[in-house]
Amino acid sequence: MFLVATLGALISTLPVARATTVVFSHDVLGELEPCGCRSNPSGGLDRKAMLLEQERRLHPKEELIQVDTGDLLFDSADIPDLLKKQKEEQARALLKGHKKLGHQLILPGEKDFALGTTSLLRMAKESGITFIAGNLYDKKTKKPLFQTQWKSPSKVLFLAVVGKDLNFPKDVEVRDPIRTILQGLKDRGDAHEVVILTHQGLEADQKLAKAIPKNSKVDVRIIGAHSQSFLQQPYIENEIPIGQTSFRNQAIGFWKISHTTGNLEYKLKILDESLSPKSDGAKDLVTAQVKDIEKLIEETKKKVADQNQEITRQSLKDMGAETQEIQTWVRCAECHQKQWKFWRDTGHARAWKTLFEAKSHENLECLSCHSVGMGQKTGFNTAKGVSPFATYEELSTFLKDAATADALEPVLKKHPLANEKGKVFTPVQCENCHGNGNSHPFGNGLKPIPPTLASVEGVCVKCHLYERAPTWYTKDKKLDPKIVLEKIKSVACPRDSEASETQ
Repeated sequence: MFLVATLGALISTLPVARATTVVFSHDVLGELEPCGCRSNPSGGLDRKAMLLEQERRLHPKEELIQVDTGDLLFDSADIPDLLKKQKEEQARALLKGHKKLGHQLILPGEKDFALGTTSLLRMAKESGITFIAGNLYDKKTKKPLFQTQWKSPSKVLFLAVVGKDLNFPKDVEVRDPIRTILQGLKDRGDAHEVVILTHQGLEADQKLAKAIPKNSKVDVRIIGAHSQSFLQQPYIENEIPIGQTSFRNQAIGFWKISHTTGNLEYKLKILDESLSPKSDGAKDLVTAQVKDIEKLIEETKKKVADQNQEITRQSLKDMGAETQEIQTWVRCAECHQKQWKFWRDTGHARAWKTLFEAKSHENLECLSCHSVGMGQKTGFNTAKGVSPFATYEELSTFLKDAATADALEPVLKKHPLANEKGKVFTPVQCENCHGNGNSHPFGNGLKPIPPTLASVEGVCVKCHLYERAPTWYTKDKKLDPKIVLEKIKSVACPRDSEASETQ
């Protein structure tokens, strides 16, 4: 009897699994699927589902813990009113999708509070996923906003902190992250491994690692976020490994902890096209769960489109409303035919097509960069108002006829809808670069924009951000002058003298 009891006690102290693999992401920034702006885009919740299915088949006996270390739900802490309904719908879909994937832990970053503390607490509760943060407290009640720590069945302890200097809402108290972690390590109980989740940036993670005593008698590792450092190998500080992966779900991190040997195996896996449910080489990974995720994405896009059809003119101040009249390219082409002929063969002229192909042509966030005049008094404020054409096919026919015509007038006669309305706010066009035409050519005329780096500031980079146009940037996320000048020249309309030489 004593032997049985002893064996039972011994077995109860052993890990449930021989290894625990922590699957981690961060800085997803509200993205359900890859943004169509990037060439060969990586990311997407459906591809993540495929990757997890692959991992479960390869290691069926291992414990799999999924965590996200912040800025999962939104891409900005300050969302314009016009986009709030759409952003909330997408955030709820992300949480629903992660729940379907069996996700365990979310450490909220400052951007996750974009709709307010109350809204985030409500979404967290409704999601059924554990939100964890050891140093986020209600400023009034002095109570923790979320669960402060979590332990897996195999006794891996998860602690979580955010940076004290980040821009959290005024009703949130952020306590010292280092003190929080040191206390958590002290009170770890029977945990034999500790994973510290952070949202504070690599430099702050290094300071945290230095503060942890080497004689803590427990294996510690840090999974960070916020600085989007993309560490292909762990950064070692004070013998503590620190990991981070890419933003927007482009890569997923895997950190395998062996409970028998103590070895660590760290890798990042890119969510590329080979993991697409439509890929011929990955069809055997398309499970019912993957199909559920695909259905969720399509349903969310439909809900967003329906919402955006109903949104009326509102919050123009938030969207940078202007009073100067927008002409749109249809009017510009009446006089500037040489420039129009050049423009219609550029990528800008095909900008609306990419949205239709991604079924995002009624997504206001996408339209803000694939059109001109969104939220402006003389522009449009609904997905329906972006163009007089009901479908891309109608616009495509119009553009095709315009592309093969010597003059615009006969094309406008053939397409009376465009001529009657007089304004087509999509695709990317003249006034995206030159500003609103207003009464041009009467009154103040618009000046040509020189193809220089100075022209990029406040114009191109509003949309060509690092996450949307990474080829424009260096590895340290600064604009690459050589690449940018080449890009500008490829879309810069020639002046009259230059245009006449190329005809």
